[in-house]
Amino acid sequence: MNILDRANKIVNERAEEKERMYGPFDESMERATVIFNAMTGLNVEPQVMYKALIALKLSREYYSHKEDNLLDACAFIGALNNYEEDLINVKDSDDTLNNINKELAHVKINEKLNDIKNDVDGINSVLNENQKDFVEKLTWGANQSAIWGDPNYSTQNSKVY
Repeated sequence: MNILDRANKIVNERAEEKERMYGPFDESMERATVIFNAMTGLNVEPQVMYKALIALKLSREYYSHKEDNLLDACAFIGALNNYEEDLINVKDSDDTLNNINKELAHVKINEKLNDIKNDVDGINSVLNENQKDFVEKLTWGANQSAIWGDPNYSTQNSKVY
């Protein structure tokens, strides 16, 4: 079997038994990163750990050819690629979620603005009615003033409010 096919099986088609024994590949690498950072006081990302292991395998190959060195290097390269792709997918999902939240906020703002517009329209309607009533009363009051001075005015012709 081709070394790349074997590396693919190690990384992407890992047998259930291996998974139970060693845990998921990416989780194991993240845990190793935490341990490494605690041991050294550094703050590296898991991608650096993948690259360090790839470098170790290539360094070993420099001294002595063993197919296992190249197989492990290929497996770590494949696992690093999977890890990076997963990060991109998570970022894309986060970006999509942020865009949906912005869109939703925009819709809610428009709904609130419409509610406010309807409230203002209702207030204007009430004000217009009150204004008409006020003008009517004001006119009546002015008429009363004029009528009180009219000796021919009769109380039967007046409106009572």
